[in-house]
Amino acid sequence: MICHHSRILIVGAGIAGLATYLALKLKGLNADIIEKHSQLSSEALGLLLTSNAVEASKELGIYAQLKEQAFIVNSIQYRDEKNRLLMDFSKNKHFPESAEFLSVHKAQILNSLADWLPENAIQFNLAIAEIKTKSQTTQVTFTNGERKDYDLVIAADGINSYVRQEFFKQSSLVDSGLYCTQLILPKPVTMLQANYFIGKGRAASLLPIDNNLLYCPFVFNQSLIKEHKQALPLINQLFGHFKGKLADVLRRIDSNSQLSPITPYKSLNMNSWVHHNTVLIGNAAHTLIPTQPQGAAIALEDSVVLADCLANCDNVPSALNSYQVRRFSRVKSVQMAGEQRLKAIQLSRSKVGQILVRNMMKFNGERRLKKDWAKLILAPA
Repeated sequence: MICHHSRILIVGAGIAGLATYLALKLKGLNADIIEKHSQLSSEALGLLLTSNAVEASKELGIYAQLKEQAFIVNSIQYRDEKNRLLMDFSKNKHFPESAEFLSVHKAQILNSLADWLPENAIQFNLAIAEIKTKSQTTQVTFTNGERKDYDLVIAADGINSYVRQEFFKQSSLVDSGLYCTQLILPKPVTMLQANYFIGKGRAASLLPIDNNLLYCPFVFNQSLIKEHKQALPLINQLFGHFKGKLADVLRRIDSNSQLSPITPYKSLNMNSWVHHNTVLIGNAAHTLIPTQPQGAAIALEDSVVLADCLANCDNVPSALNSYQVRRFSRVKSVQMAGEQRLKAIQLSRSKVGQILVRNMMKFNGERRLKKDWAKLILAPA
C-alpha cells in the first residue's frame, strides 16, 4: 500500500469524487476534496445502476441506502414512433444470477455517498487556480491563494475538467452531431418499467427513478434543429407524433416543466488518463451518451478500482499504471456499446435507415443486446 501519510487531492465532489473519497477512506487513506460550487449538484438527472454499479455500491457500503430509495428495473421495452414493440429486454430472463438493476435520482447517489463523509470534509467554493508538476509531487495553487504539494491528484472534475485541459492538451471534446435535453416528471402510476423509443434521427427514454419520479432524456440529430429554439417547442415538434406512453408523457410537459437547456453531446476518447502523479476519473476521463445512462456506474467502478490499486501497490506511479491497465479496455468496451446506439440514431435519419434499424432491433436486437449487456454488467475488474 502507498504510505498512509501520502498527500492526496480529489478535485470535484460529484459521484466520481465522493465515491473515490469513500473508497480511499475504506482502505485507510485520507484525502482533501474540493468542489468549485457552493453545494452538491442538484441537476435533474436519472441514472441506471446496472449490476456492475450495484456491486460497486456494495463495496462502498451504500447499497442498502440506495436500494431503499431506488426503482428496480426488471425490463426495458424498445418501441418505435408508432409504439410498436421492437423488443422487450428482460433482466431476470437473461441475467437471473446477477445483482438487480436500480434506477435512482442523481441526488440520491450523491447524498448516499456524502452521508459517509466526515462533517466539513468537502471544501466548497474552492477550485484550482494553477497546477504544475514538480520532480516528485504536483503543486496546486487554489483560488483562495493557498498553495500545497500533493503526492497524488485525482481529477474528478467532470467533462470540462480543468486538470485535463492543463495536463492533457492533446485531448479534446468532439461534437457527435447529437443534441439532448432532459427533465424529471412525476411518474404515472401505469409506468411500471423502463421504455426506450427510437424514431427518425431521434430517441427518448422513460426511466422510473423511484416510485414517484420519471426521468426523460431526449436525444436528436443536429440536422433536425432548423433554427434556434427553446427546449419545449423543439421537443413537441420532434416527438409530438410519437404514440403510446411517450405521447402521454409529452402531454404533461408544459412551460412550468424544468427541461434542461438544449446541449450538444460531446465525446471524449483518450489514450491515457495518467500524467506524472495525476489521474483522470469519471467524466473527466471518458464520456457516455445520455440514452446509455452508465456514467454513474462507470464512475463508481473507477473509484473502487483506483482505491484497490492504491492499496495494493507500493507507490503512486505503479498504482496509477495498474489502474489504467485494469480500467482502459473495460471503459472502451462500454463506450463502444454507446457508440452503437449513436450509430442507430444517426442511421435512422432516412426512411431506409429507419426500416433497417427497426428490423435489426426487432429480429436481432435481443440477442445483440444480451451480448452487449453481458459485458456491461461484469463486476469491476
